[in-house]
Amino acid sequence: MTFGEKKAKLDFAARLMLQSQDIEFIVACIEDANDMSQPEMPRVRGLLMDELERRDARAFEAWLDSHEDSPRKFYIAKEADCGITHRHPV
Repeated sequence: MTFGEKKAKLDFAARLMLQSQDIEFIVACIEDANDMSQPEMPRVRGLLMDELERRDARAFEAWLDSHEDSPRKFYIAKEADCGITHRHPV
């Protein structure tokens, strides 16, 4: 198996794992994945961003357009008056 084939298999497995996680987990991972000095971090961040976009493309675009570090407020909204958390569907 070539390096490219191994990488594709690992990416596929990571995508499957991410699909089974809740949105809070994905957002927390994005928030923790800011150290771009680590050689694997761009790839990890890319996989996380792909999952965010898959779940809600409009929220993803709004986050990118905002230039904010975290997508939290675009994916996890809280009702100010009652504290209920609304989650985007998987």
